[in-house]
Amino acid sequence: MNEVELDRLCGYITEYSLGDTPCEVSPVSVDSVLKSIDLMHFGWNIGKAFGKRRIHTATFIKRVFAYALRDLEISTIERKMSHTESECRIKLDERIV
Repeated sequence: MNEVELDRLCGYITEYSLGDTPCEVSPVSVDSVLKSIDLMHFGWNIGKAFGKRRIHTATFIKRVFAYALRDLEISTIERKMSHTESECRIKLDERIV
């Protein structure tokens, strides 16, 4: 991801930490190396750290990573965010599991 998109992502995460979901979101693109499970783990890690409900986190990452998660329903993301069955690059943070 380029620096502009990284800055935007950081801004969205900051907004999310203060509320539920940012109002205006321009989807962030990620490298094809990251799979949907990586983005779900990323979401779970920040959602858990901020004490957010799973549905709010699933909605947040679905909007922020709209392109990468376009084939997944929010309910599927919510259900699979903490799954560890498949190979991934972004691991669940064991300090908050």
